[in-house]
Amino acid sequence: MGRINWIEAPPIIEERKEVLETWINECVRSRGYVLSLISYRFLNNRHINEMNQEVLDHDYPTDIITFDYSKSLKLKVDLAIGYEMVEESARTREVEVLEEYCRVLIHGLLHCMGWNDSNDRERLLMREEEEKCLLSRPN
Repeated sequence: MGRINWIEAPPIIEERKEVLETWINECVRSRGYVLSLISYRFLNNRHINEMNQEVLDHDYPTDIITFDYSKSLKLKVDLAIGYEMVEESARTREVEVLEEYCRVLIHGLLHCMGWNDSNDRERLLMREEEEKCLLSRPN
């Protein structure tokens, strides 16, 4: 099982780290990849917006920014999670906050495994793959 670093994780994540790690590793493994090292850093809107401006030249907060350092099928990834955006999205979509966190946690990794979301077709395929992962998500 690969190593996952949780940096300033909110309590809903902190309380479930072990089961989330097992779930994430299984989602990755079942798609033919190996998790080497993943870091999830949780940032407020101001900090994720600053990062989004600096890295992607987008002037707005976002739910996730992915930095992929993977080699072949071995994932090494840093992910910045905009926790305020995730929690707002959960309210807007009327889903549990943990479910939305799980969707975002796996979304960034799916990018590193070849799924994209730059057009409608890709977004649909990405969402389908997220849903497959969410079927086995922890409670």
